[in-house]
Amino acid sequence: IFIIFQSAINYVEKNCKPANKRKKKTQILKAIDDYAGDIVTKKALELAPYVFLRSKELAGLEWGEVNFERGVIEIPAERMKKKRAHLVPISSKVKEILEYM
Repeated sequence: IFIIFQSAINYVEKNCKPANKRKKKTQILKAIDDYAGDIVTKKALELAPYVFLRSKELAGLEWGEVNFERGVIEIPAERMKKKRAHLVPISSKVKEILEYM
């Protein structure tokens, strides 16, 4: 699912004029909203545009990496492509999605 989402975003970025990019991105977000499959997959797809993590990092996200008190997701270096720890800020929308889980 993440590969399909990333492919769609890449296609929009490379092949669409600015006005069409907004329209295509809106269509992608609507498709995610309308997704009727597995709820975990849907929530992961909703989360993806807000956290900009690679699909492997997002799919492997563990609750121990989510720090609501500090307002960050802390991905350890061993899970990152460049082997450096990574902090992702938790917006109110990300918090809402994570709390649903």
